Amino acid sequence: GENPIERTRRLQSGCHLVANYLLEPLFPRVADVLADSSVDESVRQIAARTLAIHRESPAIQGLGVLAGKPLPAALQAQVESALESVLAATSEDQEKQLKTLVASVTLNLQQEIALEMSLERKGAELMARFLQTGTMSGRVLLNAQVQQRLLASLDQETASKLKQILDALPPVSQERDQTIAALREDYRKGSHSVEAGQKLFETKCAACHQLAGKGKVIGPQLDGIGNRGLQRLLEDIIDPNRNVDVAFRSRVYALEDGRVLTGVFRREEGQSVIIADNKGEEIAFPKSAIEEQKSSTVSIMPDNWGTSLTPEELCGVVAFLLEQRQRVENN
Repeated sequence: GENPIERTRRLQSGCHLVANYLLEPLFPRVADVLADSSVDESVRQIAARTLAIHRESPAIQGLGVLAGKPLPAALQAQVESALESVLAATSEDQEKQLKTLVASVTLNLQQEIALEMSLERKGAELMARFLQTGTMSGRVLLNAQVQQRLLASLDQETASKLKQILDALPPVSQERDQTIAALREDYRKGSHSVEAGQKLFETKCAACHQLAGKGKVIGPQLDGIGNRGLQRLLEDIIDPNRNVDVAFRSRVYALEDGRVLTGVFRREEGQSVIIADNKGEEIAFPKSAIEEQKSSTVSIMPDNWGTSLTPEELCGVVAFLLEQRQRVENN
């Protein structure tokens, strides 16, 4: 067979030629390279970049970054399915596919995606949308290269919005990263009770999270959460402010009676505002009583689970959540 190094060089050269000379009839061949899991990761990224630019679909580039990465099986299946249909899918569908994946992968992978996509203006604009909606963690902007590339590529108004996200970020805690790493090792070393984890979830988490039709929908609904894998689940539990979807960011209300209330906006009923606190309880107050209100980038979810639960309890909850998977359909 062909020497792997020579094969890599040949495929790299072929993709560059298609890109440089706009050889559109050869795009299907480039798409085959992108979808081939036996091809070197660097070549697949070149193929993705080629197709992204010439099909004006920056999401392809992001999908290419995930090609060959060690992802949980369900996410890997989603990536490969998206890559196999890369020429048939619309740019809107590809953006939706990438958005779903970005919302599920770890912070490190989000940074890799942002680094690659911020090389092109359209890719930078897509990353800005993901950052503003909370699909992508604002902490991606702490990577100096990502920050520099994005701010250089975007218009002044969008760049200003990203600076506001950056300025509002909670302090990065090295202690939390150490807790996540220690729990990951604890989880891998032992066996953990799914049943105990389920009971703990029902008493501690179901007040805000719905799973299999049970619990409240104050925070994100958790069917299929196990697809995210061990590392991302630990990040979500121990450091909930790392990734906060805009729909679940808290709001702070200063009232004329001196109270300051924090919660997720639920609805308005007549002249009253209804919010939900981090215990899942709804609180109502008159709109006329609001002196000041502002949105926060902070999650309503308590961020002290790493200290309020034992490692054994946390591993049990994780074991239970990892069993909550959804089958990936190939379109």
